[in-house]
Amino acid sequence: MEKFQSTLADVGDEFKVRASHYIIGGLSLVTALSWNEAIKAYINKVYPIQRDSAAALVIYAVIMTLFVILVVYMLPDTVTLLPDAVKTKIENIKQSSK
Repeated sequence: MEKFQSTLADVGDEFKVRASHYIIGGLSLVTALSWNEAIKAYINKVYPIQRDSAAALVIYAVIMTLFVILVVYMLPDTVTLLPDAVKTKIENIKQSSK
């Protein structure tokens, strides 16, 4: 019975972690979409070219790509920052699900 309760606790912890990741992902998408509109408006103000022209789309794509690369580069490597106890717990969950 203890093993079953321990497994349920692990599943509950995994659910909390995954749910928080999904919530963060959703909020990130909403934020990205709002920045999308802001950057488009700024580009159209600074470089007044037709909104649907290929040049405007390329400029926008390049700016967004550079921004995403910068943000990803600045993010910490979460795998190396996880405490050993959390890594062990994750490995146990993975092994018990097989």
